[in-house]
Amino acid sequence: MFSSVCSSLSPLGTNLKLVPRSNYFKASSSSSHYYKINNKPTFSSFSSTQDYSAKGILVYTENKFTKSFLQRKTSIRANGEIEDDGSDGTVEFNVMKSGNTIWRFARPYAAKGVLFNYAALFAKELVGNLNLCSWSLILKIPSFVLVILCVTICVNGINQIYDLDIDRLNKPDLPLASGEMSIEMAWVLTIFCAISGLILTITMNSGPLFPFLYCGSIFVAGFLYSAPPFRFKNNHFTALLCNYVMFVSTTLQIYCAYKAGLGLPLNWSPAFCLLVWFLSLIAVTICIGKDLSDIEGDRKFGVTTFPTEYGAKPIALICHGLILLDYVGLMAAAIIWPQLFNSKLILLSHAFMAVWVVYQAWILEKSNYTTEACQKYYMYLWTIYSVEHILYLFM
Repeated sequence: MFSSVCSSLSPLGTNLKLVPRSNYFKASSSSSHYYKINNKPTFSSFSSTQDYSAKGILVYTENKFTKSFLQRKTSIRANGEIEDDGSDGTVEFNVMKSGNTIWRFARPYAAKGVLFNYAALFAKELVGNLNLCSWSLILKIPSFVLVILCVTICVNGINQIYDLDIDRLNKPDLPLASGEMSIEMAWVLTIFCAISGLILTITMNSGPLFPFLYCGSIFVAGFLYSAPPFRFKNNHFTALLCNYVMFVSTTLQIYCAYKAGLGLPLNWSPAFCLLVWFLSLIAVTICIGKDLSDIEGDRKFGVTTFPTEYGAKPIALICHGLILLDYVGLMAAAIIWPQLFNSKLILLSHAFMAVWVVYQAWILEKSNYTTEACQKYYMYLWTIYSVEHILYLFM
């Protein structure tokens, strides 16, 4: 009987499959039809609209017309869904979406940390020299902010461009790794920020040291760290050196620019010396702690980091220890030289911060050093980096 059915359908130019199914008609969304089979035999001549008799058997037919029609219907429905998901396509929505993409491309946690650094250093110098405050100086503030954002976006942009394959595994939410931004657009933004920042450093009349440190930061933390043939990030010691230079040079270039902009001699105040001590250790902590959540991707692509070499737990313990050592040094300075600092503030605030470090270490240990927990811990490192700059104002 099945052979007769097949032979009768062959002239219709259809592909026929026999599929054991129930006796209910069903049309699939993948360009195909199921026809109901009557349990009772029929003896009428076969046609394109007739039923076929065989209990429990569905005749599955597919021809060029139905396939083309259903594909077109599915395509229309899919396009409609894409348009719905893409909002109403207004200019305002597209601008907001582009701005959000660029902001995430700049890695806002780093930008906010550097801006805290900028604001604290500027406020400290300005409060101590209110007589030097002028409109021309105030008008330079936006330029300083833009310079810091430019160097941050440029360095992070270079890193994301050359780490695209690794970020697709470690950080799939980044605009470049997720496909929201093209490599060409990333290069345009990176080059634009590099040139714009350099022009600003020259036009601000802050001395030759500021442009030199600006270019040095981009070259060391950007190209030497991420770009071949250097690719210093493939070795954990050279990677640490590059990131350390980035941290220290950023603070120094801001401090030097402020001194030059205010017309003050380039000397280090006691409070700034304490800040440099803090940065010298927190920079190491952030540099080795940033790779705690990237172990899987770094191992897959052969990138040697301290966490891939020694494991997440030992490196996390080193991070905790460095932060505590940092705070002990600050508290010791406040005890030894009480006449130079606000000792009570330094002792109380950093005792509390030390307890906070122990608490974060306990959370990380309890989570068994998962990727998500390590990412949160890295954000915590940037938080204490910013908090320290707030405390710097009152030291």
